[in-house]
Amino acid sequence: MLYANLNMLTWIHLRWMIFKPFNVPNMNYSPDMYNRDSFFSIVSTYNEELNLNIWEQWGRTQTGAGGIATIITPYMGTVEVKGNEATIEWLIWAMLNKRRFQALHFPKRRSKKQLNMF
Repeated sequence: MLYANLNMLTWIHLRWMIFKPFNVPNMNYSPDMYNRDSFFSIVSTYNEELNLNIWEQWGRTQTGAGGIATIITPYMGTVEVKGNEATIEWLIWAMLNKRRFQALHFPKRRSKKQLNMF
């Protein structure tokens, strides 16, 4: 039941003719995708394509200082970037993806910016 619920709350939205996965595991936050919620729900699956695509989508929100966004709103892009747990969760997600799928090269340039934030 939980797996079916996760799949129902994960969809593809069309933005500028590029298909990107989107995950909103809590309908109270719809239509926003929150980093923390998508991290815990997507990491719990072994769907490589979904994990890597959503992880990369969060990676594109990185600021010049190294922070990762907290919220992505469809058709609007990143609307909130704070120095909170989103950045460290993104690094943990990178490590888990590398360990599980061996398809990811750890983003050294990005991670150095993030670690300098702390």
